[in-house]
Parts: sequence; C-alpha cells; structure tokens
Amino acid sequence: MPNPSPIKLDCSAALIVIYCTEHPWWRASRFVKDDAWDAACAHEEREHTGDDRQRHARTVRQERARHAAHS
Repeated sequence: MPNPSPIKLDCSAALIVIYCTEHPWWRASRFVKDDAWDAACAHEEREHTGDDRQRHARTVRQERARHAAHS
C-alpha cells in the first residue's frame, strides 16, 4: 500500500477544511471541492517538493468527472 499523503481534506461540513499532518500550522478552507483540491495541490507544490500525490488524486478525480459527463 502506498504511503498516504500528509495533506487531508475534511469534507464533513459545508466548508471543506484542508490541512497537513506534517505542517500543523497550515490550514485552508474552501466551499467547493475542486477549489479545495487546488489549495491542497498548491501546498504540496510549495512545501512537499517532488511529492505529486495530491496532483495525481486531483487528475484522477477530474478524469472520472469527465468520463461520467460523457457517459
């Protein structure tokens, strides 16, 4: 099993909270899940150089959404 990303999205409420288990002082919040993924990717690019798990997860999510829209 691959190592899980330290960046997490808490979607349990209307406001999505993005946080990082390796940087407990960093938090972001968004109302839309796509915007939350963008914030997670931005943090990953700034603070976790070379780690692309959030970008990969966002790409997979976008591809699934495109596929569902065309089905």
